[in-house]
Amino acid sequence: MLKIFLIRHGETDYTAEKRYCGAIDAPLNKKGIRQAHQLKRLLGNKKIDVVYTSPLKRAVQTAEIIFRSRTVEICKSSLLRESHLGKWEGLTLNEIEKRFPADVKRWYQDPLNYGSTGGEPPVVLHRRVKRFLNGLLKRCENNGSIKTITIVTHSGPWRIIKGELTGKGLADFWKMEPKTGECKIVKV
Repeated sequence: MLKIFLIRHGETDYTAEKRYCGAIDAPLNKKGIRQAHQLKRLLGNKKIDVVYTSPLKRAVQTAEIIFRSRTVEICKSSLLRESHLGKWEGLTLNEIEKRFPADVKRWYQDPLNYGSTGGEPPVVLHRRVKRFLNGLLKRCENNGSIKTITIVTHSGPWRIIKGELTGKGLADFWKMEPKTGECKIVKV
């Protein structure tokens, strides 16, 4: 059985202000650094065979803080990055609704197929993250020594991975909202 520690990165100034961060390469803020240290304590001395992280700074910082004192390999994968949110990046929902009312209306009507203005829709993000997950599961199947994995990523990829591993796919995509610094254990 494979055990996956699925982690959303720690807080940034963008997430603290409820701004859409997407592809913006924002670092952790002070609270985000504290959250990463809490995750380090949570994982304690648990055996972790490999760590995968998004290459965006907030995810990499979270992974590095958690695993700094360990010899575990941290692998960056661009497939785990957050979706590019186009013209919505850096804005709050209120600002987005004022600037792009027609796009927001379409998004509310079909939130899986219609993404942010000029951005990546969830179905495209889903294909990308699923490609990562399928490759990961195949590597684990071919390498019996990999039993415990940590994935440090963002809200969108986090939801997709959890949905795929629990068999719900995109059905609950918008119902799940991981908090910054949140860790869920999923057994496969």
